[in-house]
Amino acid sequence: MQNRCHRFLDGLHRKALSQLEAVNEMRKIGERKPQVQPTNDEDGILDHNGTTRRRLFYGIAGTMVPVFTQANTGNRVAAPIAYNSVEDLKSASVALKTATLVQDGQRAEYCVTSADESANPLAIASDTAGYYWVPLGADVIGFKQTGDEATPHSIESRMQKVFLATDHGAVGDGSDEYKKIASTLRELDTQDGGILIFPMTASGGVFGLRETLQIPENVTVSFQGGCAKILGTTTYDAAFIGVPGAKNIRVENPQIDCNDIPGACGIIMRRDNPQFIVVGGVIRNCAHDKIRKGGRAINIEAGVNTTTYGSRNAVVLGTVARDCYEAISVSGGSPYQRESNIRVDMVAENCESAISGFGNADGYPHGPRDMGGHITMTARNCGKAQTYDREHGVINCDRAANLKIDIQVMNDADYGAVGSLFRGDASNVVLNAQMTGDISRALCDFASYQEADAIDEDATWTASSKRLSSLDSSFTIKHTGTAADLVNLPIFAENFLINCQFYLYTDVVRTIKPINAQMANKSTCWLFVQNKNSNAIVQGHASNIGSTLTFADVANLRWDADPGSLKARLVFQGATGSILDSYNISGLKKNGPGDFSVNLTVPAPNNHYTVHVSATPESTSTFQNDIVVGKVRAEFQIGTFSGGVAIDKDTTEVSVFW
Repeated sequence: MQNRCHRFLDGLHRKALSQLEAVNEMRKIGERKPQVQPTNDEDGILDHNGTTRRRLFYGIAGTMVPVFTQANTGNRVAAPIAYNSVEDLKSASVALKTATLVQDGQRAEYCVTSADESANPLAIASDTAGYYWVPLGADVIGFKQTGDEATPHSIESRMQKVFLATDHGAVGDGSDEYKKIASTLRELDTQDGGILIFPMTASGGVFGLRETLQIPENVTVSFQGGCAKILGTTTYDAAFIGVPGAKNIRVENPQIDCNDIPGACGIIMRRDNPQFIVVGGVIRNCAHDKIRKGGRAINIEAGVNTTTYGSRNAVVLGTVARDCYEAISVSGGSPYQRESNIRVDMVAENCESAISGFGNADGYPHGPRDMGGHITMTARNCGKAQTYDREHGVINCDRAANLKIDIQVMNDADYGAVGSLFRGDASNVVLNAQMTGDISRALCDFASYQEADAIDEDATWTASSKRLSSLDSSFTIKHTGTAADLVNLPIFAENFLINCQFYLYTDVVRTIKPINAQMANKSTCWLFVQNKNSNAIVQGHASNIGSTLTFADVANLRWDADPGSLKARLVFQGATGSILDSYNISGLKKNGPGDFSVNLTVPAPNNHYTVHVSATPESTSTFQNDIVVGKVRAEFQIGTFSGGVAIDKDTTEVSVFW
């Protein structure tokens, strides 16, 4: 009996000492660490050392769930203890209650792991009271999220809403893991966003996809050692697309292999994803399909319903497109095309096309305030058609509108000639380009562009029987190499190619002409052309330059074709009427001494042009005057006189101005 009493008293004593120790420990923690009690405030943030963090835990229906509770020998301390940081928690050596807690609407079971056990986290065994103890210096303090094949996370990652593509069982071995990764994206969606990381894994870090992953609002997809590989045709013909209407989407360092799946794109920036950013990375092997189309590394759908979603902001910075049908496509296709802000800075390597612009919606040509963007591109070995049996260009546009394009194209000598630098139709497009490489059609080819084997050369919009209309655009190009032509216009229509400017610097032009016959009626199109091969500069309106002028005509000259400037020139010997030098004058006829008829190759716009005659007199005579008579639009007469008598001069030069 006495022994039992002693044992009872000893037990009470030990229990009291244990309780005292627990109280002292709590006091020490309180003295050493700031006491921060989470509350059910509306913004759900915790201020820690001047930084704003989301609160670690939320309550249910206004009732706080205990976060961390101090334990003593079997007795629970009801009051929760909160800590400012995970490091504070680690150093406090406290116990975690085994009960399931709720955070951001997600149920989570907490555990403790060490770094070397991170691949297969193990919870520290609980004591008899049902608490998990956090030892001093614990490497990882985390939780195990719910879901199939879910894996634990650290509390640090949870605070940042960081998830791994492997969280629901994906291993990155190249097999189809769409469903597992989609489960993680859905979890991010339920907690209003976060970060999804594609990591390197022991199996290689290649995450196969047989369906398109849809990125929710406020989610960043970050590739950190892993990559995504399309394994077959998907619903959206893409590896990634935004959830309809989702805002604030970001893809960092994308490593995407489209695996030459017909029609597959890397990323589609959906028209109703108002804020979408792609930074860095490499997207490769995007193949076009004649039925499904696609094959773009990145496809930006420019239109957006601004009433519902606000203005559009789509940004692509530093992304490389390699071995694709097309690096970047900017397209319309929506009645909501206003207030679009698009900025692209990319590298294209070995792509059939570097850039395409599509304004395939009603209302073309679109107004200057409609969808638009600025594209900067460095391209190497781009522009040769492979999918279709015809020629296209480095830049291909089908009713493109409101684009500014800055591009440098460097095609290797063994790459071969491309169809053109620019092909298609453009409204309010500004192109600044430097290109090295040969061109088989023209630098600027205003033939229509369609994704089809047969291209309608008369630029007819067959879908609606509407005539295309390139207008209000400028093209500044420095080209090193050989081009068949500079500006090709396949139709004579007066309402096609209006108010456009061309600043072209060339090497060899096989037609040796600045413009073709279809350009000769374009009174609103102005050109400045410098041809290195002929050392000639030609400038003026296309209608004044005309289609018969060649660079050889004005070799080693600067020729201004506009009214009031030199249009034709002729140097001949008066005694015989033989021509020594001429351009834009088709013939010279000697009617008699000092009397000549001159024919203009390009008729003057009216009869009010000016002819200036200068002559070198014979040694025995004195030059008196020259007379211009009988002017018509295509012909005039001149006479040279000395002492009132018409005579031949040694050399006569005729200059024509209008």
